[in-house]
This record gives sequence, C-alpha cells and structure tokens, in this order.
Amino acid sequence: MKVLSYWSPVPRYIRYSKILTDEEKSLCYLINDYLNEAGYCDLSNEEFATKLNVSEKTISNRISSIFKKGYKYLSKPASSQAYYLS
Repeated sequence: MKVLSYWSPVPRYIRYSKILTDEEKSLCYLINDYLNEAGYCDLSNEEFATKLNVSEKTISNRISSIFKKGYKYLSKPASSQAYYLS
C-alpha cells in the first residue's frame, strides 16, 4: 500500500505566537503533520487525543481556545470533521 504524505509549513505566526500555549502549538503541528493532498486533516478528536496522550475533552478545549484567541489557522466546515489550514 502506497502511503501519501503532504507537507505544509506551520505558519510563523503560530510557531512564534506568545498567545498560544505550547500544547496548542503541538496540536497545530499535529494537524499539519496529517494534511492530505486537499490541505486538510480529518483525524478525529479521539485520534488527536491518542497521539498526544490526552483526553478528547482536552483536545476539544485546545481547539476552542485556538479559535477564541482569534487564530484562523484552523477552520472546520459545519458538515465536516476535517480541519483545514488557512
């Protein structure tokens, strides 16, 4: 089975942010690591939690916090579980 891998750099405004916590940045990096050819990551919160060794609630809280801090790095269409880089 051929495994496709697509890579996109994490934007500098995420990497050097003084507003985001290191844990929130780690989540952004993980999302970036699992981008597909369309530029989105469709891992579930459960999969994120397993990979980061935290609870699903923690993942949900981190994603909410990233949005609340005004970062548009993550966008999630209402009908999808996928996270897009913008």
